Amino acid sequence: MRSRLPRLLILALALGMVAAACSKKSESGEGGKITINGESANNHGTKDFSGKSEGDVEMDNFYFDPTVIKGSPGQTLQSGILEFHCKYHQSSGMVGELSA
Repeated sequence: MRSRLPRLLILALALGMVAAACSKKSESGEGGKITINGESANNHGTKDFSGKSEGDVEMDNFYFDPTVIKGSPGQTLQSGILEFHCKYHQSSGMVGELSA
């Protein structure tokens, strides 16, 4: 009869990986949900692009990183708030905001 130990170790490892994948990024102030223009968005932080002419936004599984982009008046951005979203995953929280 084979030992159950290898099976238990594999199960424990798999459960640990699932738990780690489902955890939130609470230490950096990111994670969870925010509301943008009345819609729920997956929060992946805010980045200030003031004084910059370009920047990067990551688009991944159901989120934009950063979720909120800030700028300065007079920049090539319009002053105000512009919502952006994925037309396929908007209901899953893939919503972002550009504010200047």
